[in-house]
Amino acid sequence: TEPMEGGVLCWYNDVRGLTTIAFGDLCNTPSEAASLPMVHPDGTFANTAEKIAAWRAVHDDPHAAAGGWRYAAKLTDLRLTREGMRGLALAKLATNDRILLARLPAWEDYNACVQMAMHSWAWACGPNGHWPRLFQAVMDRDFNRAAVEIHINEWTPEGIHNAGLFPRN
Repeated sequence: TEPMEGGVLCWYNDVRGLTTIAFGDLCNTPSEAASLPMVHPDGTFANTAEKIAAWRAVHDDPHAAAGGWRYAAKLTDLRLTREGMRGLALAKLATNDRILLARLPAWEDYNACVQMAMHSWAWACGPNGHWPRLFQAVMDRDFNRAAVEIHINEWTPEGIHNAGLFPRN
């Protein structure tokens, strides 16, 4: 995950302005922010009010999306713990796996390459994404067609280039 998404210990706003943390994990509400194990530079854990204030500093900054994570890192000194990053990744993997299993009845019979590709897609697009041609190709076991259908548009509808999708594609 880290080579595709990076590993950012602070909140930042992605190219679409969505507040995110860790490996591209959406954190778009104060309650989501408050649930994370955030620490001060001295290693002490932040309390709920501190986490929400720091999250708001990033979430509400009109320049944060254009500035990227390096800009956002200057807005607060709170950082997610490495254990917190790992926990987010494992929880998202488990959720995605459960949803992919429901959407692809033979999910557990697909080889590791197919499962890895679909997990990569689900990480970027969400496991409930509406990609009927991709799912049909996988169910048909037409993996050449699936390799074409899994391509994620690197440009947002607003004309913003998401260069992070290039290596994933």
